[in-house]
This record gives sequence, C-alpha cells and structure tokens, in this order.
Amino acid sequence: GSLQAWADDGQFNYLVGRSRTDVTGPAVGVQMFGFVRADQISEGIHLRQYCRTFIIADPASQQRLALSVVDLGSVTYELWHEVLDQLQRKYGTQYRRDNFVLTATHTHAAPSGYWHTAANTAVGSPFYGEYFDAIAGSIVDSVVAAHEDLRPA
Repeated sequence: GSLQAWADDGQFNYLVGRSRTDVTGPAVGVQMFGFVRADQISEGIHLRQYCRTFIIADPASQQRLALSVVDLGSVTYELWHEVLDQLQRKYGTQYRRDNFVLTATHTHAAPSGYWHTAANTAVGSPFYGEYFDAIAGSIVDSVVAAHEDLRPA
C-alpha cells in the first residue's frame, strides 16, 4: 500500500514496523548445526528460534528497508532467494535485492539441514526440504507482519 497517507500530515519522517515469528526447527531426528558432527542429532527443544524483522519506510520517497535476523547458523543464497521470491509474489517490487537484508545470529544451537549446496559435505548435513520450506515461510511471515505493523516513528 501507499505510504503517502502517513506523509501528508507532515508530523513523521519515517514509519517503522517490527515483528517476531517462530522459526524453530524439527524437535527430534535432525543433525544440529553445532560443530557438524554426525552424532549431534536433535532430541527435543531447549530454546525456540525466531526471526525478527524491522522495516523502516520513508513515506515521502516511498522507499523502504527491511532487515530480518533469523536464529540460524547461517543464511544461504537459496534461502534468501526463496524468501525474496515469496515476498515479490505478495508485494511486487516493494522488496528487492537492494532493500531486503536477511542475516543470521550464527547460533550453533539450531537444526541444520537447510543448505542446498553443502548438504552431505564436511560442513553440512542431509538436506530437509520440509524444514527449508518452513524456515522460508516463517521468515516471509515475519516480513509480512512487520509490513502490516508500519507506524509513525
């Protein structure tokens, strides 16, 4: 939607939206990001993992920046690209390569199995497509929630 309505009253320079969504992976049976040891298999959930998104929008220029930080060991190009594709299907070109940042906290206490390129290598684990899809969907949900939360800052 248009940001112009907020800009018309002239009181606010920026809009800010924020959100947090759960991205916790499978509770049991998945190799942990850990130290890439085959014997580090998840046996339950100790702490949940989240994606936190902040969007800063300038109503006057209609420009925005979205920053999502996810509790994963890393962000792969495939994950970033899948999230951006889903966002563009929903919002068109409002979120693009030049204004959507996806980064990770680099936790070693979350499941692995979402890397396409390093699966079954010395630095990876088996690929779990359902987990990858769940992570991507949860990150998209976080951006959507922050987008809908845009308010004068």
